[in-house]
Amino acid sequence: MNHIDDKYLKRKELFEFNNVGRRIFVMTVFFAASLALIGRAVYWQYDPRLEPENENNARYLRTVEIPAYHGSITDRHGTLLAVSAPLYSAWIDPLGFDDKHIATIAEAADIKADELRVKIAAAEDKRFLYIKRHIKPQVAERLRALKIEGLYLDQVYKRFYPAGEITAHVVGLTDVDGRGIEGIEMNTDEHLRANAGSKQIMLDANKRTIRTIKLLKAPRNGETLALSIDQRIQYHAYRALRKAIAKHKAESGSVVVVNAQTGEIIVAVNYPSFNPNDRRYNFADRHRNRLVTDTFELGSTIKPIIMAVAIDGGYLQKDTVIDTAPGHYQISSGKQIKDIHNYGKLDITGIITKSSNVGISKIAQTVPRETLWTYLSGIGFGQTPGTVFPGEVVGELRYHTRWSPTDHAVISYGYGVSVSLLQLAMAYTTFANDGWRPNPSFIKDNPYFRKQQVFGAETARAVRKMLQSAMSKDGTGNLAKVKGFTAAGKTGTTRKLVDDKGDDNEYTAVFAGFAPVQQPNFVCVVVIDKPNGDDYYGGLVAAPVFSEVMSATLRFMNFNYDEPPVFDISNALPLVKHLHQ
Repeated sequence: MNHIDDKYLKRKELFEFNNVGRRIFVMTVFFAASLALIGRAVYWQYDPRLEPENENNARYLRTVEIPAYHGSITDRHGTLLAVSAPLYSAWIDPLGFDDKHIATIAEAADIKADELRVKIAAAEDKRFLYIKRHIKPQVAERLRALKIEGLYLDQVYKRFYPAGEITAHVVGLTDVDGRGIEGIEMNTDEHLRANAGSKQIMLDANKRTIRTIKLLKAPRNGETLALSIDQRIQYHAYRALRKAIAKHKAESGSVVVVNAQTGEIIVAVNYPSFNPNDRRYNFADRHRNRLVTDTFELGSTIKPIIMAVAIDGGYLQKDTVIDTAPGHYQISSGKQIKDIHNYGKLDITGIITKSSNVGISKIAQTVPRETLWTYLSGIGFGQTPGTVFPGEVVGELRYHTRWSPTDHAVISYGYGVSVSLLQLAMAYTTFANDGWRPNPSFIKDNPYFRKQQVFGAETARAVRKMLQSAMSKDGTGNLAKVKGFTAAGKTGTTRKLVDDKGDDNEYTAVFAGFAPVQQPNFVCVVVIDKPNGDDYYGGLVAAPVFSEVMSATLRFMNFNYDEPPVFDISNALPLVKHLHQ
């Protein structure tokens, strides 16, 4: 029995020993496999060959940029006004670059070899140098085909402006690195700007990507921005403005069209302009958007505003008649106020139609200074328009306590108050919009829309009728008529200030108006600076531009005629007679 027990115990011990051995073996294999996996992972993250002292490091492991594109800018209908096009940038590591390739690279990149040689020599202690930036795809292909070690190509994006100079002042431009430096590009840079990503890749000896090691930073594309501008009308306005400036040999000019109900800016053009796609011949003084950065004295375009203040404040009755004879009068300060003609007795509509300085100054002096200042301030004078456009100015409206009796009188026909073109346009929206003034916006659907009531609806409608009369055959704005549509508006002509005095040889011609009269949707203001020759009046220089621009606006916005169009067929009569012979 004891013998059997001994055998059993020996077998049990042997089994247990073998079982322990197996466990040790399995654990050893598992541990070795784990070490191999960990070692391989470490190997991919760290390789002695990639130490800084190894000059071949760059060909194995590299951090590369993942491009992202700048947000596009469109007009209100989706037409591209600014877009980022894919291009390439060529660069080298000067530290290990072989100079024997300079001539070959220069020829392929269309640059001078001597200039490239100097450039590389100046950066010999650096690890990065651009050979050429924003290369077209066909040039990039030529460089890539060279297969030169140490020459790299990165995809980048360059800003392109399809409308060129026509929308340049509104859209603005970016610098070489894609940062907005003018216009909407600058104002909305935070939303438009792209944030490039980066990743770590492994290359073989021929600089071919083996694999992506890891994503370091995800790219973020910029947002698309839709402007309130209508590119179709913008083009017609730019052409009409350029033609007028050439005809009258003027120094510059601007046009704006605003939706009177929403405050959206439909047209905003300046001439001269600049081409944002070719900056070799750009001049800094052409970059500013004169609509919001330049000011001028209002001239007679302020007269309807003064009339509205007097009516709305109860200082004037609609049947009031003012005696303007003998065409001039002297105020208490001794200042002589004159009209071009002796208009005799005029009702309040006649004062606007004939643009009488005598009549409007007499009306203005019935309104207390503080009241007049409050209305002018409320209409937006002396305030920023609120578009937050770079360079937006407040103009000049001195506080009423600083007004002299002369100031009180001459403000009524536009001297002593300076505004931007956009400020004047927004003031006229009160006549088109039953006394309400919306805030202006270059962005479609005016995301920050608000409005303020300046005049009562009845006052606005009364002045609207006066401004329609000013465009009759007896008014100063006759040349601003729009075929097939009723329109209303006022001319203005002011002498340019030189050393704080009016210059008899330099003028600013202005026209401000709206259409259609029964349901005014659009306000348009035209300013022509320093027209030369005898035709320098707003009614002769600026009014015809208003006619062209407003006509294009109403046609493209699909408005129906609200009065029978009258067409000039005098040139066609000889042909008709000939056909009937």
